[in-house]
Amino acid sequence: MLAEMRIWSWQSITQRAKPLGLNKSHLTESVEDFRERLSHSDALPQLVSLGVISGILAALIIVGFRWLFETPLLISMGDSEGFESLTRPARFLLPCLGAIGLGLVFNTVDPATMRVSVSHVLERLHNNNGALPFRNIVV
Repeated sequence: MLAEMRIWSWQSITQRAKPLGLNKSHLTESVEDFRERLSHSDALPQLVSLGVISGILAALIIVGFRWLFETPLLISMGDSEGFESLTRPARFLLPCLGAIGLGLVFNTVDPATMRVSVSHVLERLHNNNGALPFRNIVV
C-alpha cells in the first residue's frame, strides 16, 4: 500500500512537471503558479508583493531618468538648475541644436516606425493584446 502511494505520488510529480510532454523550466512553472494564485479571491499577499515590486521598479526608473538628465548638467554647469548662468547665445543655441538633432534623428527613422500616438497604442491594445513593436520603444 505504501509502495503504491509512493508510485502514485511520484507519477503525479512527473506528470505535473511535464504537462503534455513539454519540459518547462522551474522559473516558468513558478510564474505560472504565481499567476494561478493571483486569480483567486484570497490573493492579497501576492497582490501586495506584486505592488511593492512594481513600486520599487518605478522608483528606480524615475531615479535613473533623473540621474540621466542631471549628471551632464552637473558636469557641464556645476548646478543642474543654473540655466540663468548661461550666456545669451548659449540659451538660444542649445534648444536650436537640440531641435536640429531631433529632426535629423527622425528623418533617418522609417515612417512606419513613427506610429507612436495614443490612437496607435489603443489600436495595439485592442487588436494585439497590447504588444507594441520594439521599434516604438526606441522612437
